Amino acid sequence: MDQTPTADLDHISTLDKAILACGQANDMAQPQNLARRARAYADRWGLILDDVASGGQQSCCIYARDHAGQEVVLKIPGNPRAGRLEHAALSLWSTANASPQVLERAGASGVYVASRVRPGDEATPTGSPADSEAFCDLLERMVRATQDSGRLPMHPFDLTDITRSRIETNLIFRPDYAWVFSHIPFAESLFRMLIETTVHPRLLHGDLQPKNILVADTGLWQTIDPLTCTGDINAEAALWAVCQKDGSLIEDRIRQLSAHCSMLHEGRLRAWCFVLGVAEYRLYRPLIAQRIEAFVRSQDAGRLRADAYAAAP
Repeated sequence: MDQTPTADLDHISTLDKAILACGQANDMAQPQNLARRARAYADRWGLILDDVASGGQQSCCIYARDHAGQEVVLKIPGNPRAGRLEHAALSLWSTANASPQVLERAGASGVYVASRVRPGDEATPTGSPADSEAFCDLLERMVRATQDSGRLPMHPFDLTDITRSRIETNLIFRPDYAWVFSHIPFAESLFRMLIETTVHPRLLHGDLQPKNILVADTGLWQTIDPLTCTGDINAEAALWAVCQKDGSLIEDRIRQLSAHCSMLHEGRLRAWCFVLGVAEYRLYRPLIAQRIEAFVRSQDAGRLRADAYAAAP
């Protein structure tokens, strides 16, 4: 195993150091080999590597330019299956301008190159109802592109597993999380009911929160970094409604989204907001946490379950 990048950091480039740090921060296997892999893919596809993108989860994204000078992103996933599913989903959604375009892919490794979204600012909600309209437009373009293709990526992940993993984060009792801990049993029960009554699962992003939505130069919202799963479309919208830092109320978002998008059902959307609100509560995100706590405390368990069940297809 080549240990050069970790053994002698003084003799490697600033970019290689940044790639190494990215691999270590995202718990990727053999991060010491990541820069060498990135340069091999750059040579293969004629790319000039520029800088490491911020964010990412169990992957490394590198800003680059192709032989024509076009700005692109080279993505090296930590999980090859996740990478293959990701570029398969983006290939579908890009036909409706709902995501960047996949330009190159490296088969089994899951590594791919995509066009870079410009200006690429995060579609940060402002508290306006217009945010909900823009989100519904994105969601409808994603669904339409999938339907028009008549196919799905092979063996996508399941929303059940992804949501259960989110809930498990808050299963360890801590005194400062006591109030949310007390709501977990009902959230789990409600979650099971929602899964059992999902009759027509759709292809989902699985993590369609504001940090994974960018604004393109056309003004359209485009999504990146999908988990690529199947499940209830209401869960997709609920995560976006929950994970916001603006002054909007989650209840207002529920009403706006269900009014603007015929695919969404207000009762199920509200129930998913409860489940994902409990799952996503983090004190280190105080603005999001405050919105979640206000919403969860305002809900009546019996009414929530009855409305969700009544809205089941």
